[in-house]
Amino acid sequence: MRRIWAVFVLMWILIGGVSCIRMKHDMTIQPVHVTVEIRVKIDRALDEFFGDLDAKQYEEKKESSEANGGNKDEA
Repeated sequence: MRRIWAVFVLMWILIGGVSCIRMKHDMTIQPVHVTVEIRVKIDRALDEFFGDLDAKQYEEKKESSEANGGNKDEA
């Protein structure tokens, strides 16, 4: 009986050692700068497109603060 168990354990070890599943995982890091560059390009394009409106609003605020006697942006 002992011999049967020894053979069984030996077979279990041999079969278990051969049939192990081994997996290899490779991590790849994708570049993030592509998204950042797109956002910067879009921001620049929007600044160019709406730049005249922003300048006009800035001038209106500056004129209204000078008319009131002080610059409220520095407060």
